[in-house]
Amino acid sequence: MSSPHRSMAVLALDYEIFFGRNCGTIENCMIRPTNALVKMLDKYNAKLSLFVDAAFLIALRQASIQNKELVSEYDKIAKQLRDLTSAGHDIQLHIHPHWLDSVYNNGWQIDTSRYRLHDFSGEKRASIVRDCKEELTEHSDSPIFAYRAGGWCLQPFPEIKSQLLENDIWLDSTVYAGGLSEEQGRHYDFRGAEESALWRFESDPLVSDSTGTFIELPISSVSLSPFFYWKLALAKSTPQPTFGDGTSMKANLGYYLTRLLMRTRGPVSIDGKKADTLQIALEQSTAAKHQYFNIMGHPKSISQQSIDTFEKFIRRNPQLEFVTFQHFYNQRPKTKRL
Repeated sequence: MSSPHRSMAVLALDYEIFFGRNCGTIENCMIRPTNALVKMLDKYNAKLSLFVDAAFLIALRQASIQNKELVSEYDKIAKQLRDLTSAGHDIQLHIHPHWLDSVYNNGWQIDTSRYRLHDFSGEKRASIVRDCKEELTEHSDSPIFAYRAGGWCLQPFPEIKSQLLENDIWLDSTVYAGGLSEEQGRHYDFRGAEESALWRFESDPLVSDSTGTFIELPISSVSLSPFFYWKLALAKSTPQPTFGDGTSMKANLGYYLTRLLMRTRGPVSIDGKKADTLQIALEQSTAAKHQYFNIMGHPKSISQQSIDTFEKFIRRNPQLEFVTFQHFYNQRPKTKRL
């Protein structure tokens, strides 16, 4: 009997702590949930990619000079990343530049007034990207060439294009079809993105360009009715406990009303109850004949229940082959065609 057709899947989580009033602990936001997820993935020889918030690692290392208790915290992260990459998992570049303005004083005091990379001068952006990539190279022997913008704040892309190219970053995985945020200082608009699983682009990640210098591997998106978000809101009274022990930044009222009143598209995710949408999202992706199914999430926002849900999803879909971003390394644009 012939084996079933294999489809490529990517599981790429944003590896970070919280940015609200309580940042949470490194142990519960990063170390424990990642270990729990990898323990499950190992049963299926499935590999994980982490978009590591390198700006936080730099801030943590610098703060540890004056706060010796942070040395062991940095070392725990460094060890986990090294162990993961040695086992065939992958780390890539994620930047939340507000860490440059945040300070540690018996806990992190977060300043998100400059939340986007665009909020810094061109010269400063260049040094941020360079320093962040150099930080990650300390923890992996594999190439670091992929990027996910912090908070999805990728636009306008021309303002950060040269800094990425100068640091040999040429694959982006930020866009998700239909994505929109109108929050001041945290805005993005992906509503013009094409319904595809991979494309080349030059200066606009939403516009395919067969001669483009960059590749966009979008996060898969899923169409959800308000009913899903109403269930999510009502479940807040009896939430499933996530590993993370911090608090998130708050969105504006419009963000919540839009999701409670109309059908919207969101990124496919294993965070909490969002893991329940994996199967319908895969069916939508398959119907659109997408070559790749790209799942996101955050270790801080997953729960043991969402890991169990994800395991059931893997068992139900044995045709999925989980690859890391290293799978795309040889697809770097070198000619006029991808």
